[in-house]
Amino acid sequence: MNPVCEHCGSPLPSTGEPKVGRPQKYCSTACRQAAHRQRRNTTPPAPADLQAADTHCRPTDTPQEPAAPPALRPPPPARRPQATGEADEALAEITRDIQEELRALQRSLPTADPTDLLRLATRIRTQLDGLTAALVGRARHRRTTWNRIGHILGISEDTARHRYTDHYILRRLSELTRMSSPPATLKDLYTAPAPRHQPSPVPVPPLGSIHARPRPAFNRLAPVLSMLARTSQKPMKELSERTRCSASYLSRILNGERIPTWELTERFARACGADPAVLRSVWETERLRSNSPLLETEDDDEGDDEDPHRAGARLLRALRTLHVRAGQPTAYDIATAGKHQLTVTLITAVLEGIRFPGWRDLVSLLNVLGGDISYFQPLWEAAVRPATPPTETTPAAPSPHPEPSSPPQDPSCGHPIVSPDASGSSSTRGQQAPPAFNSAGLCEVISSYREALADQAALLESQRERLFHRIAQRRISGNRIPRGLGVFANP
Repeated sequence: MNPVCEHCGSPLPSTGEPKVGRPQKYCSTACRQAAHRQRRNTTPPAPADLQAADTHCRPTDTPQEPAAPPALRPPPPARRPQATGEADEALAEITRDIQEELRALQRSLPTADPTDLLRLATRIRTQLDGLTAALVGRARHRRTTWNRIGHILGISEDTARHRYTDHYILRRLSELTRMSSPPATLKDLYTAPAPRHQPSPVPVPPLGSIHARPRPAFNRLAPVLSMLARTSQKPMKELSERTRCSASYLSRILNGERIPTWELTERFARACGADPAVLRSVWETERLRSNSPLLETEDDDEGDDEDPHRAGARLLRALRTLHVRAGQPTAYDIATAGKHQLTVTLITAVLEGIRFPGWRDLVSLLNVLGGDISYFQPLWEAAVRPATPPTETTPAAPSPHPEPSSPPQDPSCGHPIVSPDASGSSSTRGQQAPPAFNSAGLCEVISSYREALADQAALLESQRERLFHRIAQRRISGNRIPRGLGVFANP
């Protein structure tokens, strides 16, 4: 019997000579292409439809076996192996990168150069090809046939089998993801490791997690950076080149998923034509809200540690850090929590760097905000220590306590007290003070009875402030502050 064409049914031509290769199925190229289109457009029936058709076609007079009791029923078939967590993380990472590239393409459409858009579209297509390869490997791990995969992708079964090999899939995954330990085979990627029979450890909450404030679900720095990027009207590729950062990571920063370092924030501000100093306070607040350690600036690594200016700057930065981590309470709330040992004006001036705090005022503020006194004491002592003038001889090691020859310090504000000279004359704001007035002696008396005066209920807070203000006005040195403490001086 002569063979016929599988599409049109016409007999195939036969020459009578033996042929090498696969047998001929179609009479012409048109029939072969038509059969291919027919197979492509025909959807195979689902397993549920086949089961339903088999049920309807079963004869009704066939006796059915009674159902076995639950105890005698065979165990259910094992579920198909699922992808492990590492494979899922790789797929999720590629998906996030594609989403970020699409957002960057959407933002760059109005103003970007057409060639840049083409390059961006090429990168997206490369990532889509890698995602397709990873999903093909996932489908093969779940026992999906090559015929079904080729039908979905619009290619033949042989093309799908030869294109998406294990080596090709692993190579694309290694190019697009950062896996901790790349697997040797595709089976190792989707095969979960054997479970270890060890007792599960009891979850212990970390120290301070009970009273720690939950991390906020929003980012205050990301909207500011996004606004700068839109205002600059520069494509994402140009911003990434100027900031020396990848476009993918920069997109995550603009979406609020990552908090950049100060160096990266500064480069981004300059690339957008903005002043980096405007972003400093917002960046510090966001880094402190994310429970990151105290970040030192470049000024802390340079210069002498004994410089009062640098010590005062470190003390102010530490106080602001403590204030942010405490939830940024208002000055009135701090004064109320401290039983009004500190005034609202004093708290505001200290936190803004206008006034230098005394030791007792600093201790009261630390007790309210929950600061460590042993950490702040060296900072405060270094800030109130007067600067040593340069001499020809090598100076001795600095002492944490002032020498007897140095002027005494007022415990109310921490500033040195300068006594009048031998002639008894002193000047305050260019005016002559009475010779009989001894400001140092009065300060010592007030300091000795300060605790007693503070405990008297009849003495109001305003009267104490007015009394200390009069003492400060009659000092010979006036508002003299140790050299270098400009951050706490009045503007």
